[in-house]
Amino acid sequence: MKVLNRVLAIIGFLCFITTCVLAITYMGFFNDPNIKVKVVLIPDAATLWLVNAGFGIIGGALLQYSRLLTSIPAGLMTAMAITGTSLLYVSWRSSILNIELLIPLAIGAFVWGFFFNGLSKLFYPVDDASKMSKIDINAR
Repeated sequence: MKVLNRVLAIIGFLCFITTCVLAITYMGFFNDPNIKVKVVLIPDAATLWLVNAGFGIIGGALLQYSRLLTSIPAGLMTAMAITGTSLLYVSWRSSILNIELLIPLAIGAFVWGFFFNGLSKLFYPVDDASKMSKIDINAR
C-alpha cells in the first residue's frame, strides 16, 4: 500500500509541475529559440487556466485521496497560485532558467499547506483531535 501511495504522490506532484510548465510554455519560453511551433496546445489564456485547474484537481486528489474534501479544493487553489505566479513572473522576463521553475512551485507548496491544513480543521476536526489526544502514559 505504501508503494501505491508514493506512486500516486509522484503523479500528483507531476500534475503541479505540469501547470507551471504549461504556463511558461504559453508565454513563449522554449529551450531552443529556433523552435518553430507546429501545434498550439493552448490557444488562449482561458484554456490555460481551465487545463491547469483540471491538473490541480487531479493532483490534489492524488496527493491525499483519503481526504478528498480538503485535497481537491487545496489542489485547485495550488494550481491557480502556480499558474498566476508563473504568468506574473515570466511576464517581465526575456529569458528564464529551468531552476526558476522552483519559485512558482514553492509558492504553490505554501498555498497547498495553507488551504489543506485550514480545510482539514474544518472538515475533519474529530480526526485531528483524536490524533492529538493520544497520550502514551507508559512512556518515560
